[in-house]
Amino acid sequence: YYDKKEYTKSVNTFKEVDSTYKFNPSSGIASFKLGEIYERHYRDYDSSMKYYSKATSSFVDRDMRTKANDRSRNLERYFSLKKTIGDLNKLVLYIKQPEKFVQDSIEYDIAFNEFQDEVKRRAELLNQSNLQNQQPTFEQRQIPQQNQQQDLLNQNKRKQEVTLATLISLGKVQKPARPQISIDSLGTLLSDNYYNLGSHFFSELEVPDSAYHYFKLILEDYPDKPKKVQTLFALGTYYETIKEKQKADSLYQIIYNDYPKSALYTEAGKKLGLIKEEVKKIVVTNDPAEPLYIAAEEKYYNKEFRDAIKAFREIYLNHSESPYSPKSIYYIGLIHEELKEYDSSAFYYGILSSKEYAATPFGKAVFAKYSEYKNERDRIEREEQLKLEAENQKKLNEIKPVNQDSSAIKQKDVIQPREKDEIPIKKIRSDSLKTGSEFKTPPDSILHKPDTLMRRNERKLEIDSNKVRADSLKKKILD
Repeated sequence: YYDKKEYTKSVNTFKEVDSTYKFNPSSGIASFKLGEIYERHYRDYDSSMKYYSKATSSFVDRDMRTKANDRSRNLERYFSLKKTIGDLNKLVLYIKQPEKFVQDSIEYDIAFNEFQDEVKRRAELLNQSNLQNQQPTFEQRQIPQQNQQQDLLNQNKRKQEVTLATLISLGKVQKPARPQISIDSLGTLLSDNYYNLGSHFFSELEVPDSAYHYFKLILEDYPDKPKKVQTLFALGTYYETIKEKQKADSLYQIIYNDYPKSALYTEAGKKLGLIKEEVKKIVVTNDPAEPLYIAAEEKYYNKEFRDAIKAFREIYLNHSESPYSPKSIYYIGLIHEELKEYDSSAFYYGILSSKEYAATPFGKAVFAKYSEYKNERDRIEREEQLKLEAENQKKLNEIKPVNQDSSAIKQKDVIQPREKDEIPIKKIRSDSLKTGSEFKTPPDSILHKPDTLMRRNERKLEIDSNKVRADSLKKKILD
């Protein structure tokens, strides 16, 4: 059906395949073909983008996914340009008709309040359903059903007419804003965006008729804007595409006659055959660095990076006066950059930024890059220096309290401990281990106590003995 251009039947068949075989590569192919039909035949870019997006996430082969992704991005660009143009035209309308701005603002406020009320209503219904922990009554069961029926009715109405509140809820409508620039500036912006849209239709979407429409619109509505010359040339290219050379040449002639300072002047002259393209002449030189440079460059393109660096360095060191010297330095820095050896790359870019090579095209090419690297490196070094100073200061702050405590201890009187026993501990332990023959007599202060006790006992025995004798003698006398 697709090859026969029977698009209605092919669309139905592809949709059936897309919905039936979702996890099969054939589903991705069907999505891609649907996107293509909607884009090329029906010009329904919304549906086309939908199916291209599905194809990019399907199981189809990588090449087709890449194509689908490219076409999807082309359509995104189209929608973006259309939105920008619509916003700019609305600002122009607000300048020409201020009452329209007031009317749109009022309508937006009303719709926004409706949107907020709807959000609030849904939130309350959700809270009620969460709070109903008990078995709902018949009346309570009827309320959600009635709400659902009402929502269905509202949805059916919305299908017939999309309300402003719905668009606000979807984020597709913003609050009206007063224009902040003049109508002339808006015209310049509009001409630029119309030109971009026409070019997009011509080169990316491949719809020359739509491109022609927007190019003609610029020349008719914005003839004094900066895009005029580019539009004339683009329109001439369009006429060349449809084989109308006479119309194309007439436009090129306008550019050639009226706009000699334009960047397209030379190109228009070439189209007319009035300016011949310069043939590049091969100049034979005797520079000994030339064959060395060609060999080094070949190593670079063969991705023999280390050998290429050595070869380019030889040119720089041994042929510093050669025009190939700065070019060799540039390639050395470029290779180091590609290898993510940024410090080495910056070193050679720094050589090119020196006085000797700064005026060369290669010195100018790397100046901004080297300056950015140098500024970033200086910033990092400053941060590291500040960090080091902060760490040193922290260490000093930690050392000061310790020194103060030491000083305080020194200032206090240190009291030496006193020995309570006159006999050293070591001497006592030594004496306790000696044998009996070596045992020394304890001091008199220790022996006095047992001697006194013995004498008391002897004296008591003597007294008792005398008493006994006395009693015995007395008894004899009495007898």
